[in-house]
Parts: sequence; structure tokens; C-alpha cells
Amino acid sequence: MSSRPGELEFAVSEFWDTCTAVPEVYRLRETRPWRLENTLALAPRTVAAVTVEELLRRHGIERVDLLEVDVEGSEVYIFATSQPWMNQVDRIVLEIHDKYIDGDVVRKTMKEVGFERVVPRVPDPVGFNPVELYVRHGIAR
Repeated sequence: MSSRPGELEFAVSEFWDTCTAVPEVYRLRETRPWRLENTLALAPRTVAAVTVEELLRRHGIERVDLLEVDVEGSEVYIFATSQPWMNQVDRIVLEIHDKYIDGDVVRKTMKEVGFERVVPRVPDPVGFNPVELYVRHGIAR
């Protein structure tokens, strides 16, 4: 997923859950040689980028009850500004990678487009990226 269609260079490794298309994330992780994605690194790949709007259109999806987003830092681009597709979504579970990006940009957009953050019952463990639930105003939690 991307904020615009086209192509992205994607940093990949055999440690699948750490792949990213965000250069700042990749460069910071490179400075930490003990991390698994460095030990198991593969050559970067160029991949097709698709927007959320295009993904919904392509599959004929008019309404999304719950959208889960974990894009290893790309959320700062995808949620940088209000987008028309955001009006099609009722709830979003979003991992915000504050240690790599300015997560407040994402939170500001969520508020501007009519989402409210649901306060977690249990705090996230120290050192982990917060996984946040957002619900559109007027939608049942």
C-alpha cells in the first residue's frame, strides 16, 4: 500500500514482518546490525504500489467495517492527509511506528476525518509500536 500509485523500492529480508518501503526506516535499521532483518537481509526489490482507494475500487468494495494497517512506517504517507477512501471505513486498527516516523501526523489526520481513538484496556508493552483502534464518530464500538 502506498499514498500514490507507481513503484516503490522495498527493503526485504527473510524475517518477513520487517520489510519496509520507507527509506528512513530502512536506514535506521541498518545502523543496528544485530537486528534479524539485517542478518537475514535480501536484495531490495522494486514492487508495484497501490493506493487504498485503488484497492477498494479494483475489488468493488464500497464499505469497510474494519481495516487493519501495519505498513512498517508507510502510515505516515498513507495517512498524511485526508483521502476520499477514508469516508468508506468505519474502524481502523493501525500500528503506528513512532520510533521511525512522526506518528502525530497520522493521529491528526485520523481526528480530522472523523475518527476517535479507543483507549486500550491494557497498555502496549514498553518498546513496542502502539497498535491503535480508531472508530468513526457515530459507529458502535
